Amino acid sequence: MSSSSSIIALQLLLFFIVVPIPSLAKKPHVIHFRSPNLYPEGLAYDPSAQHFIVGSLHHRTLHSVSDAGVIETLISDPSLPPNTTILGLAVDKLNNRLLAAIHSDPPLPSLHSTPSPLTTSALFPVDRDAPYSYCGLNGIAYVSKGYLLVVQSNTGKLFKVDAHNGTAHNVLLSEDLPVADGIAIRGDGVVLVVSHEKLWFLKSDDSWGEGVVYDKTDLDVESLLHQL
Repeated sequence: MSSSSSIIALQLLLFFIVVPIPSLAKKPHVIHFRSPNLYPEGLAYDPSAQHFIVGSLHHRTLHSVSDAGVIETLISDPSLPPNTTILGLAVDKLNNRLLAAIHSDPPLPSLHSTPSPLTTSALFPVDRDAPYSYCGLNGIAYVSKGYLLVVQSNTGKLFKVDAHNGTAHNVLLSEDLPVADGIAIRGDGVVLVVSHEKLWFLKSDDSWGEGVVYDKTDLDVESLLHQL
């Protein structure tokens, strides 16, 4: 199968943090909100602004969702191609910025409005004949040591990306993570990666030059499909 490189940009979006407001919520609760055809794919919580941030699989926009379910548009970039999807999101609290994994078929225009590219590394190929070729970089998590961990759905690979200069490295894992979607980092340093079928538990002893899958759990796919 031939492999071609799609311009899959890990975008650096500047996000100005507002003055923290103490939360009145004392226990978890469900947040209901409506936004026509939004289809939020990425999700991140901004602890300073006390709201969630969601991307869109169908629109070139980023939105905030308050604890009360109020949704507002944070960023809208019509300069991006119509087929652009905004996938994984992460908040970099130390540098007051929002990071997003953005996928688009070429050519990707110069992002002259709000987004600013952090990396468009050639390490992120998309094989157009392979399953899930429409979805490259997806889940993204920020590590306070100054780098990002990003999963790629179409290859099942994990990448470490320098948060300052965008240098990317393929993390050598004990196994691939097929159709990897979301990624999160626990307080103990364990990395969780999820697909629609499986949850993987990963750890590394060398700050993610290499890593191992030390546990995994099969998910209830039928139950998930019934909820969609």
